[in-house]
Order: sequence, then structure tokens, then C-alpha cells
Amino acid sequence: MGENVPKILTTYSALDFIVALEKKGGIHLLNSNGEVQWKVRSKSTYHIEIVNKNQLIHSSSKDELIIRDHQGDILKRSTMFPHFSNFAICNWPKQQDREYIISYAHSDHTIRICDFEGNEVRRFDAKDGKGSRYARKVWGVPVKLDAHTPDYFAILLKTGKPSPKSILYVYDSTGQLVFQENITERCESIAA
Repeated sequence: MGENVPKILTTYSALDFIVALEKKGGIHLLNSNGEVQWKVRSKSTYHIEIVNKNQLIHSSSKDELIIRDHQGDILKRSTMFPHFSNFAICNWPKQQDREYIISYAHSDHTIRICDFEGNEVRRFDAKDGKGSRYARKVWGVPVKLDAHTPDYFAILLKTGKPSPKSILYVYDSTGQLVFQENITERCESIAA
């Protein structure tokens, strides 16, 4: 399964698992006993996430974002630009706001927030990060530092370079970088 880790999907009051297999393995829904409930063909499913509690979204080798319902049927296909294979789901601009896709664009060293249609809603510059061109994964979370200022947005970038292994960026509400730290450890998530 490579980096495609099973995701948990709550449907019909039971815990189910979504597994995206590499190459032509497709996408499988397994129940809590590991029994296949359904499977759909899908070539090169790079990354899959659960959104809106009963939908799946995944990237493909054809530069597409594909949204599926809880039965695996395709609801929508959107073209991604620029190409990205790994992404995460984040709330933006505030923790209680809707979910978006956050990804790193190698082509111009930016971190982008896109809606589920593939439309960019915010872009953050990450060119100054030593090692950012080796980005492998990205996560983001709104951060409220005090009651009198707008939310900040913290982004964690995991690199494939020996040093730094991760980079933490904090941007203000206008998208300006206000804090950056190169971290010597590999970080796998961020929360606030």
C-alpha cells in the first residue's frame, strides 16, 4: 500500500475503512471486520481523504481531483493546477470554517489552498524555506493567538531532505509570513 494509509469513514453508524491501493488496485471499502463492502477501479490513486463525513476525495495521475460518494460513485472530477499528488484537508480561514485542500506546488514553491473544485483560494510563498523544494507532505491549521487579532495560519511542511526535515511557517491574515522555523525532526502533523 505504500504511503496510502487506510482512512476511517463513518457511514450507517459503523466504522468502515477506505483503502486506496497503488497502481491498478483501486479503492476498497472495508468494514470493521476487514470484509470488502465495495471496490471501484481507479488507476493511480495517489492520496485519498474523507470529507463532509460521507464523501471521498483523491488525486490521480491525470492531474485530477475526484470526489466520490460513500458508495464509491464519482460525483465530480476537477482538473488540478499545478499538479500535486499529496494533499491534506484543512479548515480555513478559521477553525470553524469549511474544509479545503492544502497542497505544496513544486513548480513555484508555493503552498496553496484550493476548494474541492480545484479553484485556488489562497497562495502562500514558501521559497525562503531551506529544503522546501524537497517537500513531501503539507498540513495546515488556523491558529488563534489572542482574542483581539485575526487568526493566523500555521503550515507544516515535511521535506525529503536530511536537514531540515520539517519547516513550520506561520502566516498572518493577509498571507504575510510572520514566523518560520526549520525543524531537524520529521514532523507528521500539526494541531492548534
